[in-house]
Amino acid sequence: MYKFIRSSSALLSRGSHCADISRRPILCRPIGTCRSVSRAQFYQWNSGNNLRRQPTFTALFTSYVKVPCGGRWTYLRKIKSIRDFHTSGRCPAHPLLWVIVKPLIRVATMLTGRGFRKWWRKLPKDKRTYFRSVFYANRYSIAIAVCIICTSSTYYYVSHHQAAPITGRKRFIAFTPQQIIDVGQACCDEFKNEHEGKILPSSHPHYARVLRVANKLVLSNQDIDVMKGSTWRVYVIDEDIVNAFVLPTGDIFIFSGMLNLTQNDDQLAVVLGHEMAHALLEHTAEKMSHGHIAYFILLAVVAAIWAFFPSDIVASLMHWCAHRVNLLISELPNSRRLETEADEIGLQLAAKACFDVREASVWWNLMNLQEKSNGAQIPEWLSTHPATDGRAQKLDEQTPEALKLLLLNKCPELPLQDPRDIFRQKQAETVKLTMKDISKVVIDVPKVSTAKYAVSDKTIIVVSGGQVGKNAVSNLSPMPVFKEMQQQT
Repeated sequence: MYKFIRSSSALLSRGSHCADISRRPILCRPIGTCRSVSRAQFYQWNSGNNLRRQPTFTALFTSYVKVPCGGRWTYLRKIKSIRDFHTSGRCPAHPLLWVIVKPLIRVATMLTGRGFRKWWRKLPKDKRTYFRSVFYANRYSIAIAVCIICTSSTYYYVSHHQAAPITGRKRFIAFTPQQIIDVGQACCDEFKNEHEGKILPSSHPHYARVLRVANKLVLSNQDIDVMKGSTWRVYVIDEDIVNAFVLPTGDIFIFSGMLNLTQNDDQLAVVLGHEMAHALLEHTAEKMSHGHIAYFILLAVVAAIWAFFPSDIVASLMHWCAHRVNLLISELPNSRRLETEADEIGLQLAAKACFDVREASVWWNLMNLQEKSNGAQIPEWLSTHPATDGRAQKLDEQTPEALKLLLLNKCPELPLQDPRDIFRQKQAETVKLTMKDISKVVIDVPKVSTAKYAVSDKTIIVVSGGQVGKNAVSNLSPMPVFKEMQQQT
């Protein structure tokens, strides 16, 4: 049995035929012979790993053995257990630790800047002059140090760029795949615990519908390597919420409210294709990495704000402004860009699965109507997602290319009547019918009162004084119109 020595180089003479232990491992036999071996002989690789993975050394010392090695006697200490020696690698810290650590670092940065400001103010004038002179005398050294820090940061940023699956787009990734999987698994466990008792069984029709569409998407896109290597699981939550998402672990969560709103499997395929595209393109890792680098840049800005602004009130205001500016010019635009990319790739996934991709813009027009009915529309530049009407228009522009994918995949012919034309026709008929009914009704309302009056079976108008007639169309609540149009469709 060989004994692998991993001790100080002082045990062996440098002039011996055994190499220096600090440079190469030594393989010794209890019988007294000694020879040097290559480090590569002790690498034990896991199956499938490449040479960038960290090697593992295993040492086993069985007893005190007096060994002649390199002209000197060496004693091996008895160790009963096996130890693993690892070369340096990435820190295996869980990314969710940032949830706790980031606020603490932000507070520490703020207090450090504030402490520097107060310390500087208490200094006598001669001391300030002295420190200014020291700073001026060492300005070149300081400039070199700043350049080194900037160069190192730039190298870190550039060296962590990876090509996105499917699109090949280069983006910054700061986390390992396993770390992102850990985050996804933690979120999955938390979400399942939060909605315990509301997850529909596999025998439910909603579950069968989602599973049918998801399977068709997965099986039709096996030419994508990342799709082939992914494991997908479906969870249907029995809540009237219009939402769906897919975690990096491949867990698909969809609410029954979303299933009730989608009028057919083609629209459901658009939704699932979009969410699955987020997982395939690793958008979670990209978004976390983008926030990671922006966070450290913001820390330097926060430190400068609290160090150089004259009072805590002004510093607090500027601190708040810095976070809002970062949100508006960095985080929100990046989120909207990822959503747009997921729309495009999701449309391609649906097309290759032979779904009617013309339903994509119909779906987003329905979502646009629902947002208007709920009063949930906000300006696009304040949102994490692009405007729904803009998404519908963009998907209309991408539909011709998606239809070519249906031909390439030899899909069955689509219905001759375009669902987009049907949607526009139904929408125009509904608006025309509503206008006709309103024009027949005039209600006198006392100017001092505010009340609700049922104009017809289709809508309710809220008025505050004056007459209601053709000019009252702007007061219509669009929800009943939306419901009727959906039923007719």
